[in-house]
Amino acid sequence: MINDRRKAAPDFATAASKHMADALAAGEDLDGTANPEQRIVGLSPVDLHDRADRVMAHQSPVYFAARQGHGDPSRLPMFLVGLASPTAKRLRAILSAHSRVHGARSLNLVPVLLDSLEAFDREAGRNRTFPESMDAVSAGDSLKVAGWLLSHLQKEDPGADHILDGRGLDAALVGLVHLVFPKASLIFCRDDTGVADLTPDARSLWDAQNALMDHWRAVLPGRVIEVDRDSLLKDPKGRILALLNALELAPEDRVAQAITAAPGDPSILSPGAAVGTATAHIRAGRLDQAETVLRALMRRVPEHPAGLHLLGVVAFRQGHPDQAVTLMRRSLTLLGAPMPDWEHNLAVVEKALAASAQAVDSDGAGPQRTADLASASSEDGETL
Repeated sequence: MINDRRKAAPDFATAASKHMADALAAGEDLDGTANPEQRIVGLSPVDLHDRADRVMAHQSPVYFAARQGHGDPSRLPMFLVGLASPTAKRLRAILSAHSRVHGARSLNLVPVLLDSLEAFDREAGRNRTFPESMDAVSAGDSLKVAGWLLSHLQKEDPGADHILDGRGLDAALVGLVHLVFPKASLIFCRDDTGVADLTPDARSLWDAQNALMDHWRAVLPGRVIEVDRDSLLKDPKGRILALLNALELAPEDRVAQAITAAPGDPSILSPGAAVGTATAHIRAGRLDQAETVLRALMRRVPEHPAGLHLLGVVAFRQGHPDQAVTLMRRSLTLLGAPMPDWEHNLAVVEKALAASAQAVDSDGAGPQRTADLASASSEDGETL
């Protein structure tokens, strides 16, 4: 039966059906780089079920009714909920191909927020853990928390309409995200492939996540968009079009290509994915590779603010501050909004350019002096 499905729709085929026991735990990196044996915040199977029971008892319709008006209505955040199954990973790649979606790396922001809430409760002398630690979050607090999260998300790609976190969202945290971002996109991939072969611990995790999803269907009906693996196999294009419509995203050829493309195919790399790839190259010192990715992005989207800014970073580190200044100034003009990190980078480049001009006046060693300054800038507060 499974093999027949794969022949009918090879674009969603995986070789992982009997190995779902190795699927990453909810809350793990959707790129698959984390340890498959690591479970949610180190909880044992008993603790997982205890926490799920406490969330379901605590976050009732009455709880949310009393907190209407909490949070920020921004639709920038986007999360895939539950186990990082093969279907979830494939769906992430398809959504990230859209020009208005930035498929981010694993950001870890929601787990950090959870830890902060518990720390705040301890400092207040209440010593409660999640989910009870959420009781002290007022409407004003929720806006502050949302502002902090948005400031980090916007740095990933200032021009994106949605930032899709590369870390899957533990289903226990759906209520927390809903409280802070009541309009954020939450997508759950139902994938029961290989459940019979799960290890006891993995099955316990799977059961806890599904019990929580049943809870959210009852408490927050329609809040989580659900995508079923079998429906994707049967009609992938139709199901993806329906998902885009639910997310209020227009269909795009690149998304259609991503449905059948091999994972990582550069021809479907979205602007957001290109920015993320280039940033990784820059941080690893692979400037030529970063420039190649960014030049390809510029051919498709000539005035992409983040792409232009990163080209400026590359130019500066290659010893061309004059080009860097032009690119960075253009990126800020196109963005039309304050971006402290970009402004800081521009200030660093302008300082280096001025120092280079002085060096030329004094000893004529401008080009080498510029390259030295560019190399040193990463040790002098240069963001990237």
